[in-house]
Amino acid sequence: MELHAGPALVAVCRQKGTALQLIKSNQKAKWKDGQERFASTWYVPFSTQQAVDQAIGWVLGNQPQAFLPSSGDVKVLPLFLEAVNRFDPKNIPTDGELEELVRSEEGVPLWP
Repeated sequence: MELHAGPALVAVCRQKGTALQLIKSNQKAKWKDGQERFASTWYVPFSTQQAVDQAIGWVLGNQPQAFLPSSGDVKVLPLFLEAVNRFDPKNIPTDGELEELVRSEEGVPLWP
């Protein structure tokens, strides 16, 4: 899976021992006009524990120096915190599993 931050930025952060902030790690897509909103975020978050576990697990497993700002939404935050708590470094979702999650959830990047 390609990181939008770019390999060069990741390399510099690793070299300098600097954390990499990965925003929107639990995003699925932008809200569509007229779509019923279940969260107060400006983007559609993953909404099941399994999906959040996969998204957050992939980030934590592939970017160990990263820190993840969570959504402030009261419905999404507990899922996010539980995913962090359940993270198992011996069971990191693969790129293929993450790609399947995005496909099955009809995910769309927020930025081109």
